[in-house]
Amino acid sequence: MSDPTKKRRVLLLIGSPRPQGNSESLGDALGSGLVARGWEMARHRVSKVLGSTSEMQLLLDDARSTNLMVLSSPLYVDSVPSGVLRVFEEIAAIRAEDAKRPGDQRPRMIAIFNCGFPEAHQNNVALEICRLFAHEVGFRWSGGMAMGMGEMLGRRPLQQAGRKVRPVLEALDLAAEALAQGGDIPAEAVDLIARPIMPKWLYVLGGNWSWRREARRNGLSVDALSARPFE
Repeated sequence: MSDPTKKRRVLLLIGSPRPQGNSESLGDALGSGLVARGWEMARHRVSKVLGSTSEMQLLLDDARSTNLMVLSSPLYVDSVPSGVLRVFEEIAAIRAEDAKRPGDQRPRMIAIFNCGFPEAHQNNVALEICRLFAHEVGFRWSGGMAMGMGEMLGRRPLQQAGRKVRPVLEALDLAAEALAQGGDIPAEAVDLIARPIMPKWLYVLGGNWSWRREARRNGLSVDALSARPFE
C-alpha cells in the first residue's frame, strides 16, 4: 500500500512540435488538476527533447521517478507522431534496464489525443499504439482520451477558450480526480471529451471556408483545392 504522505509525481509529455498548441492546452489542464491535488509535475516537449542530449537525459530521469506518465499529443497521419515514437524507444530502453533491478516501480500511463477530424474515434489507433507500448515496457495502462474537432480549442489555455470547451475541462478534471486517487480514467470522462463541440455540418463548413481562405492567401485559386494531378 502506498504512503499517502509521499509526494506523487506526474510526467507530462507534450507530443506536438507547435508551441502553445492544443495538445499543450489539454495536457496542462490535466496536469494542473493533479498539481492542485498535491502532485508534483515534470513537463517535457518532445520536439525540444529530441534536439538535446541533456534534455533527453532529464526526461529519462523523470521517467524513472514518475508515478504517472501522461502523453498529450495531436494525431499525425492517423497515428502517433514520429518524435513521440522516438521518445518511446528511449523510455523502453531504460525500462528494460530498470526491470532487472530489485524494487522497480510500475508507473501508470495515460494518453490524450486530439485531431482535426470531426470524429473523436479517429484517434483510436494512436491510443491503441500507446496502450501496447505501456504493456511492453511494464507501465500499467490507465486509459486514453480522444477528442475530435481539436482546432476549436484555438491553441490557447482551455480556461480562455470559452463556454464551448467546458465539457472538455470537466472531462479532464474528472480524469485528474480519478488518477490522483490511484484509479483509471473513468468512462464518463472518456465519453464527455469525445462529444462534438459543435454540429458536424457547421465544423465542416468552417473548415472548408478556412481552406479556401488559405488558398487565396497563398496565391491559389479555389479550384486548385479539387485538383487530382495523380488520378
